[in-house]
Amino acid sequence: MNAQKNRLTKLTVGFIAATLVAVMPTPSSALAPQRVVTAAKIPSSIAAGSLVTATPAKWSAAVTRKYQWLLSGKPIARATTLKYQTSAAQIGKALRFKETARFSNGKTIVSMSLPVVIGKIMFLAEPSIMYIDANQNSAQVYPPSVRPSNVTLAYQWLREGKIISGANTSSYVFTGADQGALISLRITASKAGFRTTVAESTTLEGPLSFAAETQLLWSDEFNDAAGTAPNANNWVAQEGDGVAYGNRGWGNNERQWYLLNQAKHDGNGNLVITATRTGADQYNCYYPGQCEWISSKLVTLNKIGVRYGRMSIRMKGAAGVGTWPAFWTLGTNIAKVGWPRCGEIDIVELAGYTPTTVWGTPHGPISWGPGVGRTVELAQPADQDFHEYTVDWYEDRMIWYVDGVAFHVYRKSEYETDWVFNEEQYLILNLAMGGNFGRDIDPNLTESNIQVDWVRVYRVNGVGELITH
Repeated sequence: MNAQKNRLTKLTVGFIAATLVAVMPTPSSALAPQRVVTAAKIPSSIAAGSLVTATPAKWSAAVTRKYQWLLSGKPIARATTLKYQTSAAQIGKALRFKETARFSNGKTIVSMSLPVVIGKIMFLAEPSIMYIDANQNSAQVYPPSVRPSNVTLAYQWLREGKIISGANTSSYVFTGADQGALISLRITASKAGFRTTVAESTTLEGPLSFAAETQLLWSDEFNDAAGTAPNANNWVAQEGDGVAYGNRGWGNNERQWYLLNQAKHDGNGNLVITATRTGADQYNCYYPGQCEWISSKLVTLNKIGVRYGRMSIRMKGAAGVGTWPAFWTLGTNIAKVGWPRCGEIDIVELAGYTPTTVWGTPHGPISWGPGVGRTVELAQPADQDFHEYTVDWYEDRMIWYVDGVAFHVYRKSEYETDWVFNEEQYLILNLAMGGNFGRDIDPNLTESNIQVDWVRVYRVNGVGELITH
């Protein structure tokens, strides 16, 4: 009985399956996916005044097609074939090709090409330049990727964004004027039917190792007789503790009272500025009370001014914790605009608490007290020997050196709002004691001095002006 029921069940299932197969429709092209297989295309570069041919779209089934060209998004009258003639007046406008497909069931689908700007030359990546040799004495451009590929390229090298005369090939050999400057390359691409396009490369730093071309403009060699005062044609003493100048403690809580007679020639070709406790108690300082130290501060204000160029000093630093020798400048417009808008260039600062450290620092209205400085270390304490401390001041950058080796570059292009260094500056030479920078003074220190072999101003690589009053 069970066997008979099983046979009846199988027969029933088989009959139902056969029935289902019989009623299912067969596939037809009318129900196939209706879509674009490959979109319509036009060339990626199109010249003004050229005949452009579109590549029609590919569809998943048979279609009837309609074509339409568009300019800046608007249909072009009578432009309804696969070809279109551009004109010179259309340069800079976006061209596009539109294809409308109609399937057999009446459904329509549109395929649009990507828009292409007529007469546009494109740099496919930012042009790059590279050093050619290991010493970084020259540079060249990587072959730039440009569309279309067969354009004419013209080159112009730039120093801090300004044209370098005669430097118009794909390679460039650095000169002394490039020291510390940011060098870049402007590339101009042109082709008939295309709008000329300009691109600027990445930058390289001009090598700091080049020997600059210099011309001496002024110097004080300090060769006068022993015990004589600094040359009054060059230097004026600013005496006191700063109170008379509206700048108590000279703006840094310094501990010294300045006097002219603490600066004297030694008869051996040096100017010596001596800081000492002896005699300081004859003066009353802002602390308040008797002063702790006397020293000297000399300036060239209303005597000698500098606008760009090289400022250099050969000096032996001061021994002892708490000493603070410096050779620096301030803008002659300080009375009008105040500090730090007048600008301050610290050519060298030394501090006895860290005797091998050399500071080089500009101060502007943004960097203020901290400035934008950098340090370098000497092999021995600065008071052990003479060293040359130098700044090359250009209209767009400054470079600091110790003994001819550069250690800091400050660029206008990087600190645009802080750069106030295009006006005359005057020179300052002093030995301060303590204060915010010099810090606490060794209580056992009673005297110290700096020795200055010379101070010089040069024109450097054709740049620099001495202003006499």
